[in-house]
Amino acid sequence: MYFNINIVLIVLLFIPQFVFSQWQNKGEYKEITASNQPITQIITPKDSSIFYIVDKENIIRKFNYQGELLFEKELKLDGYEFLRLCNDGLSCIFFKNVETKDQNGWTVVDKYLLCYDFTNDSVVFEVKFISLVIPIYALGNNIYDIKFDFNRRINKGFLIYNSSRGYGGGVKTSYSEGNALTYDLINNQFKTIAGDGYKYFDISEDYEKILLNNYYKEYHWDMDFDYTIESKYFQFSNNYGINFNWISHYHYESNYPPNNVYGFIPDIFKIANNAPIFVAVKGSFLYHYTFFKDKILFIDSSEIGINPNAMLFSENDKFIILASQNHSIGIYDIEKRNIIREFILLDSVNAEVLVNLNGTYGFLAGNNKGKVKLFESASILSNVQFNIEEVSPNPSSDKLYIRLRKILSVDLIQIYSIEGIKVIEQNFKNEINIGNLSSGVYFIKLGSVIKKFMKY
Repeated sequence: MYFNINIVLIVLLFIPQFVFSQWQNKGEYKEITASNQPITQIITPKDSSIFYIVDKENIIRKFNYQGELLFEKELKLDGYEFLRLCNDGLSCIFFKNVETKDQNGWTVVDKYLLCYDFTNDSVVFEVKFISLVIPIYALGNNIYDIKFDFNRRINKGFLIYNSSRGYGGGVKTSYSEGNALTYDLINNQFKTIAGDGYKYFDISEDYEKILLNNYYKEYHWDMDFDYTIESKYFQFSNNYGINFNWISHYHYESNYPPNNVYGFIPDIFKIANNAPIFVAVKGSFLYHYTFFKDKILFIDSSEIGINPNAMLFSENDKFIILASQNHSIGIYDIEKRNIIREFILLDSVNAEVLVNLNGTYGFLAGNNKGKVKLFESASILSNVQFNIEEVSPNPSSDKLYIRLRKILSVDLIQIYSIEGIKVIEQNFKNEINIGNLSSGVYFIKLGSVIKKFMKY
């Protein structure tokens, strides 16, 4: 681990650029001016009643839920570039390059990440994550779109970046690729889990669940030769990236037709907070998936009528908040498979960042004009009733009883093992015999509703 405390110079400034007001009532939501710059992040630390915003000028501001400004800091680190505030709200990340020459005269670029505790003004760690050796005949070698998040509660992190490189000579060649890695602070070790670039990704708080839109491109050319290879694939891991399941894949080679294998490449996607589900969006369609230990199951899709640019599961995983590109935010009911409420944004500025408020069913939305909107009225959604009220007893040794809140228009009930294997399929009855099943965790699927239970 590279670490030199003497080089660290952090500048903390109070910046009275303008007067912050508390929440202003806008009818269906409240609003505060949190910055005069575009908002790039909003973080609501776990088990707290505060939130941080980060703007384009790398200024971090802390607010309570009443909209009162508690402090603000401009973080500058001598020789480093600010990357982001970590999702746990405890640290921020900086990045730097150190360039030298090797014995052949080739350029060597060492790239470092520094985790900084901005509340106590101290360095948590600094680590080198790659060394690039650039030959004199190289046309370029670069790493960009670096995203690193570190969770100090578990001493683990997740790193992803894109890279490009090119070489001259008889046939010129360029590559667009990248890497996704997990980081273990205790062992000071990065582990590569995916070896290509990315277009979009989502991770769970503990980095156990990872969704990736990966991308790879290879291009060769000279005066008489032009050849391209391009691959895109959508994949999911439920075990810290040890194994990935491909959901869909696109492959193209010059002079060959495109080869699509099982599906499409989505625009954006999101993993649920606790439920074993995730969703993906392509155009104006929302696709529902559930996952097991080593298997992914496509459930169904629905047309939502909008093209969202950001989305968020509600804290109870029963709704999806969709920020559309037409200056509105929709509330999508996962059970009903439609948008049950829409908020029109009065300033006609799209929401770019969405986060839940801890312990409530409300959420915050930030935009590129420095505004943060508070949607408290989303709390009424917690009272919406769902089809399956109870599965009991849970755990059970021989029989399960299902109590419904309303009659369902479905005929079959299915039970899956944690490996995703269907073990029971029968006509719907309120009583199910599970005496022949092995002990373990199972999932009941009734229409589009999924419930978990244990057999002992």
